[in-house]
Amino acid sequence: MIPHYTNAARTLKLVQAIRDADGDSGGGGAGAAGDIEIVVVDDASPDGSGAAIEDASGELGIVFLTNETNRGFSKTMNRGAALATGATLVFSNTDIEFTATAPPRAVLSALARALAHDRVGAAMPLVYNTALGEVENANDLWANRGLLWLRRLPATRELSERAIAAVDATDGGHSISGGESAPAGEPERIDSVLCGAFFAMQRMLFLEMGGFDPAFSPYYWEDVELGVRIGIRGLSVALATDALALHEHNRSIGAAASEKRRWAAMQSNQLRITRMWGRKLGVRRMKPWHLLRALRALVRGDFDMAREYLL
Repeated sequence: MIPHYTNAARTLKLVQAIRDADGDSGGGGAGAAGDIEIVVVDDASPDGSGAAIEDASGELGIVFLTNETNRGFSKTMNRGAALATGATLVFSNTDIEFTATAPPRAVLSALARALAHDRVGAAMPLVYNTALGEVENANDLWANRGLLWLRRLPATRELSERAIAAVDATDGGHSISGGESAPAGEPERIDSVLCGAFFAMQRMLFLEMGGFDPAFSPYYWEDVELGVRIGIRGLSVALATDALALHEHNRSIGAAASEKRRWAAMQSNQLRITRMWGRKLGVRRMKPWHLLRALRALVRGDFDMAREYLL
């Protein structure tokens, strides 16, 4: 499932990479190429770039649809998931790329192995953020100063070094699997916070849980919130360390929204998830901290954000 917005070249590059790895680059109508069904939803791209995806959909075997109005990440992903027919859903941003040592088929196989465990509700590869130069999805969720925050796991540095080595490797036999804590014959898995850049989940579980919460509009924290609900069900979000994907973060959103708008969305949705699940996850003394943040927003002239903290 791939959401598209104003970047047809990147979306088509990702689809082609998956199709090449699938061993079939076209023919047979929507969804017929290989055994991987690719669903692309254009979120009402204002530049008309969705037309380029639609034109290529027959050749590449894409199930394609267009939102009549811009719905944001959650609703767009949910719409695509409802249309998909496979038992396993894989969600991917358009700014995801793969390496020669970790092609799409290998990554998907690793996630399928992780999902085969009864207590795993969602599985992710190592998502290496090319801008930050580190693995971005090795996190836990912690409470501090009236909000929930993401915090890097102690293993992040080691995982990032492993990912860099895999990216730089030219030996086709190079592997990023393993880890001293891994059981014999089984790749290491680490519990983490769900990252929506690239992850897999059983379709029936995703639909049963109602998918992403559309209240997290237009983007940010909707993936973390879904992961919180997965955890509440007694399941884990597993980081499969034998899989790797590259993420050129903000190449999609950054091309269509200003930094100020992205920051406002991030703050607003961080506050939203705290109000929804903060007490259950250990946030105490919300109101005094939120009042201080409202005052700070007022000083900056950000009246909308101040109002949100005061609600």
